[in-house]
Amino acid sequence: MLNSETLPYEERVARIMFLREHRRNLLRAYCEDGVTKKEKDKLRQETATVQEALKKLDPDGMFPP
Repeated sequence: MLNSETLPYEERVARIMFLREHRRNLLRAYCEDGVTKKEKDKLRQETATVQEALKKLDPDGMFPP
């Protein structure tokens, strides 16, 4: 896999925006009524994975949310 230094700027921005949207959707699903504890645990794990990927791509948080 390409690391964040070798990705073109546009590709990095596109990936960061995708990951942020995905994280928003996960958080929205987490807050819905009727979500079981097991589903919440899976959503929490996926959110943590997305957050780690965002930190690798954008360690300084230089792109606006």
